[in-house]
Amino acid sequence: MMTISFDTQQVAKLLTTNGYTQEQADGMIAVVKELNLDKLATKDDLKVEVDKIDLRFRSLESSVDLKLQTFEHKIVNKKSA
Repeated sequence: MMTISFDTQQVAKLLTTNGYTQEQADGMIAVVKELNLDKLATKDDLKVEVDKIDLRFRSLESSVDLKLQTFEHKIVNKKSA
């Protein structure tokens, strides 16, 4: 599980300084503490997935190019015959 460490008193002070009541600040801190970050993707996670998609795309592109060349070759051969 991914955890985030933060100074709750500092966050509460920041929130109350910016207009939140102490009760609101405490509530927000409690919510943040309960967040489940297990499924949160990092930039590295996203890069891995993008790289996989790029690889699949290049493979598909190569396959389409090969099929197109084969098709064009068949057309040229038919016209020649």
